[in-house]
Amino acid sequence: MPGCLHVCNPLYHFTYATKYAKPKGECLVRYKWNNNKGEEVMKKILVAGGVMLAASVSATPFEKPEDAIEYRQAAFTMIATNFGDLAEMVKGRKEWDQQTFSQRAQFISQLSYMPEEAFKVDGTDKGQTKAKPEIWSDWDGFSVKLDKFQTDMANLAKVSLDGDERATKRAFGEAAKNCKSCHSDYKYR
Repeated sequence: MPGCLHVCNPLYHFTYATKYAKPKGECLVRYKWNNNKGEEVMKKILVAGGVMLAASVSATPFEKPEDAIEYRQAAFTMIATNFGDLAEMVKGRKEWDQQTFSQRAQFISQLSYMPEEAFKVDGTDKGQTKAKPEIWSDWDGFSVKLDKFQTDMANLAKVSLDGDERATKRAFGEAAKNCKSCHSDYKYR
């Protein structure tokens, strides 16, 4: 389908297959790009996908710390773009569309696992990054917030599939609180 990005994750299919069954081979997530922002995000997805592909054929995922930094920044950019769109709907600045909200929440849930490995690469605490040194000096605290982020995003994705706008907005609010907390502690503005 021209102008569409089709994202498919086998774990996603396994997790939701019983409740939201689709014909074999059909993915549950489909998002139509209908603006220039979509093209920018698509380019970042392709770059991140290329990095993931390259990482899968090499012994180590990243050749240099700069590669890991670029990878995690691309992942966070995609997360921020999708989360920002959800925030616009929650705040009423953009028309509420449960299907689009759910699709974006699914993207974020899947993307939330991408940055973690790039933080574990030696030397990624230096260079062109807004990551505070506290990430590495307080790795346990950072890991707790990162795990909560991943859990919150999975919950938001799940709740949004039920179609309950109020419950979806509550789940969004919980996720947003954790994002803000982590940014305050571990990211330079």
